[in-house]
Amino acid sequence: MLSQKDIRQGLIRLGELVAQDGQHLRLILVVGAVMSLAYDARASTRDIDAIFLSPPEASDVRNWASQIAAEFNWEDDWLNDGAKGFLQGLKQGKSLLQSDGIEVWQVAPEQLLAMKLSAWRDDTDINDSKRLLQEFQDLSLEDIWVLVEPFVQSHFKQKARYALEDVLSDDSL
Repeated sequence: MLSQKDIRQGLIRLGELVAQDGQHLRLILVVGAVMSLAYDARASTRDIDAIFLSPPEASDVRNWASQIAAEFNWEDDWLNDGAKGFLQGLKQGKSLLQSDGIEVWQVAPEQLLAMKLSAWRDDTDINDSKRLLQEFQDLSLEDIWVLVEPFVQSHFKQKARYALEDVLSDDSL
């Protein structure tokens, strides 16, 4: 598991390697790392899911990440772009880290909420959704849906809508 400190350390080291190669990397983080860094919703995450914005090429990013995995004795997939298949569009949110060779942002909260509502697998998705809904606390269900719906893949729209209704009906919010 990667702690907040590990996440920052790994990303800063990644920036150092990128800069050594004379390049500059832009990443947009999604899912667990965002919940840890931006919302302090969890102490750690298994990996960092990110969208690699080029340049550089994704293969270069994977090579640098592999070098860091060896240096820090981390899993090879500590940084990956596997979540890109679950995105409907991409909306950049706030900056999380700026360092030599690297700029890191989070995905916009409404897009992250859309991903969580679409997945809706376990308590982690439920708890993350509850935390993200705090960002929209003054909005009605319909207003939240208008923000979230464009980021929900068509085959998940009904599931995500029901999940939103379910979490908003929870009295603990």
